[in-house]
Amino acid sequence: MVCFADPIMTVKNLGGGSIVLTDEPCYDAKMHKAFSYHTKIGKTFGCYYVENDNVLIRWKSGIKMSYSIEIFTPLRKEVKENALLSL
Repeated sequence: MVCFADPIMTVKNLGGGSIVLTDEPCYDAKMHKAFSYHTKIGKTFGCYYVENDNVLIRWKSGIKMSYSIEIFTPLRKEVKENALLSL
């Protein structure tokens, strides 16, 4: 999997890897691409959106997960200032 999207936020996951949120639009206009690496599962991708301070991700496998936006680390200054309001 090759990712040319600009990563904007990240968080370590329980699988020894991380979840990365990007600014690249997904197939659904209100969603953006997310990528994850897990030591047992490997790489996967999904689409996410932010609602009520939660990051909601629908993974390629069909699993839907919700994470508090507070656990993510912004990778760009403007993301920290806007808290994803522009997405």
